[in-house]
Amino acid sequence: MRRALLFSGAILALFLGPATAQSLEVREDLNWIEGIYATPDGCAKMKARVAAGEPRSFANAVSYLTKDGFTDGWEGSCDFHAVFVRGDFATAQSICQEGASVSFTQFLFSREQVDSERADIYVFYDESSNADPATIQPEGELHRWCEVHPQ
Repeated sequence: MRRALLFSGAILALFLGPATAQSLEVREDLNWIEGIYATPDGCAKMKARVAAGEPRSFANAVSYLTKDGFTDGWEGSCDFHAVFVRGDFATAQSICQEGASVSFTQFLFSREQVDSERADIYVFYDESSNADPATIQPEGELHRWCEVHPQ
């Protein structure tokens, strides 16, 4: 519970902190994203599956990020229903579903422009969510644009 409060407090401080020239925008999608973003490992797995002509299945499903939320293209998804954007940071409130289980999850996003056309996106998970604590990375989980159609 304490971590959830700290996470929520960090989000509030980010968006309600000192006034700046950047305004806060409330949306239903993350407008930074065009196409599919995935972890480097996840993108490689999707590309390999598509190149091999394998059909999508529960065994080879990979989670990826779109402007509307996360999905694995199979049974799991987190649909954004409120996204707050300020500059290169955003937070999203999401309804997540995996099989018959439904939960409310918050995400924090940080966009970093690198030398490529598309920015890298770091995803920070609310530690009170259903995310596996062994997979939460304190520095955020890197997601990069992935040129593949996950069909």
